[in-house]
Amino acid sequence: MPCVYQHIRPDNNTIFYIGIGKKLSRAKSKSARNKYWKNIVKKCNNSFNIEILHENISWKEACNKEKEYIKKYGRTNNGTGILCNLTDGGEGILNLKHSDDAKSAISKAAIERYKIKPHNRKGKRFVNRNSRKVVIINLKTYIIYKFNTLVEAALFLSTSASRVRRACIVSKAINNYYLKFGEDFLSNEIEDLKNKKIYELSRAGININKDYSSIQKKVINTETGEIFNSISEVSKKYGIINSTLNRQLNETSKNKTVFKLFKYAGI
Repeated sequence: MPCVYQHIRPDNNTIFYIGIGKKLSRAKSKSARNKYWKNIVKKCNNSFNIEILHENISWKEACNKEKEYIKKYGRTNNGTGILCNLTDGGEGILNLKHSDDAKSAISKAAIERYKIKPHNRKGKRFVNRNSRKVVIINLKTYIIYKFNTLVEAALFLSTSASRVRRACIVSKAINNYYLKFGEDFLSNEIEDLKNKKIYELSRAGININKDYSSIQKKVINTETGEIFNSISEVSKKYGIINSTLNRQLNETSKNKTVFKLFKYAGI
């Protein structure tokens, strides 16, 4: 049943908040509190005293009682009293049912808040990192194979998705197949591969840090043409977070920089 409660500071025994809840447990909860409430509780060593003022009453009565108490003690945010409540109370929405228009507005706001990222979402359905597209080229015949997920590529190569992912990251081959994230190879990339020795990825696995900092990849500044020996070198010089730069240059998030991995720069 609904209740009306007040929170009291343990350091000076003053009331600082009036609230309502459809269950008594709401009075004890620290969740969904405003920043002023949190600041007061923080100053009191994350503790507060609770006094139940009314219980086993109707929701309408609880809302009315809340308004009465807030009016009695006043609010600090409008200079009328001592409570950290941000409103005059009585806004309870027990068993609220949204209209179709309200649901549409809520949905649009949620989409705006959580922008869909191409590397971890597909439409409105969340997908894991193994869903990234992979393109494979046979280093003997130079026939190109395209796959929508790492799992599909792994089945083609009779290996694991994690091994396919490692091969794409460190630019090594699996069974004479060179792999990379993406949808196709550029003509100049194929020519580079023909003139370059590609080593096989060890089945024992590769020790890669989470931010791939152990992998040395040359980076180019597309504006100045300056070439760096590693991603970490760019990170230190320009003050960019290493893990953020890694994700952008390895195409796991949108690249907002003027830098590119040297092999993707089209040079």
